[in-house]
Amino acid sequence: MKRERDLNMDLMRFVCMFMVISLHYFGEGGGTASPDASSFNVLFGSLIVVFCRGAVNCFFMNTGYFLPALKEQKINLRNSFTGVKKLYVQVWCYSFFVFSIAILMGLSQFSISGFLRAIFPCLGNQYWFITVYLLIALLKPFLAKLGESLSNQELKIGLAILFAFDVIQAVYGVNVFNEQGNGFLHAVTMVAFGYSLRRGVVRSINKWQAILLYFIACIALRGSGIIINRIPMSPISYWENMMVYNSPLVVLIAYAVFCFFSDVKVKTTIFSKFSGSVLAAYLIQDHSTMRENFWRDIVHCDSFYSSTLMPLHYLVSVALILVGGICIDYFSKRILIVLHIIYLRRRCENEK
Repeated sequence: MKRERDLNMDLMRFVCMFMVISLHYFGEGGGTASPDASSFNVLFGSLIVVFCRGAVNCFFMNTGYFLPALKEQKINLRNSFTGVKKLYVQVWCYSFFVFSIAILMGLSQFSISGFLRAIFPCLGNQYWFITVYLLIALLKPFLAKLGESLSNQELKIGLAILFAFDVIQAVYGVNVFNEQGNGFLHAVTMVAFGYSLRRGVVRSINKWQAILLYFIACIALRGSGIIINRIPMSPISYWENMMVYNSPLVVLIAYAVFCFFSDVKVKTTIFSKFSGSVLAAYLIQDHSTMRENFWRDIVHCDSFYSSTLMPLHYLVSVALILVGGICIDYFSKRILIVLHIIYLRRRCENEK
């Protein structure tokens, strides 16, 4: 049963990364905001953005769902840094590699601040998601022990408090936490949400119920934008209140997506084989030096704003970015392994 669940979540990572890149296609690519875009393309893009909005939350929920069972094991530097070192090395390599490639290709100009940001990706907040995710990864043992120490009732109360301040207070009240779904508070809330699903504190729904809930939540989210835009001097903003990652409807969309994949039966191991390389697609195209020019100079999104081929261009571009990033990461790791083996063999021969 655990094997099937892992395969399900590996498939979810692929789909959610496709969704994340889709958000960047229409966000950074400007397909929904450009005055040159046709009305159909604007409608198509706005719908895709809504359908993909819950993807980021799913990654944090997945972390909570698979929090380790430490029981009586003591926390030390070793189990706190387990997996984090490997992740940070991957982030650092892509941060510096993409910066160098962007300079060489003329996509960005060299600057001292950009260079420092490339070699210190977390301090420079090169990727906001990675900065928050690394902190969560470091705190995983502590969060796991805290979760194990709580009864179901206590966990339910704690989750309700987090939702009250993250999903309600930060979105519809005075945002004293400056939280828009891309900070530590929301990440912890989503981790606790995923953990509560695994514990059964939050009831999971089957895939058919998840599909129905997903479409209802997406329609409600898009409908809220139409209604808000028709209300003069509306106190609620569609993008600042409804479309942020900690919006109730966006969280509901993420819940539906997560429940769907947790209930789907996956037998192939192909997704597990490449699961460790999915992050590379994000690290390459969302790098700060690439973000401004990648979608214009490489993907050429602006050439399709008014074209009937824009939906096809979107699908092909996002698929190629995802597959290309995975291939670059997967084969580069294999090359490094081969080089390491060659090095060890030569070292043994020299010692003889």
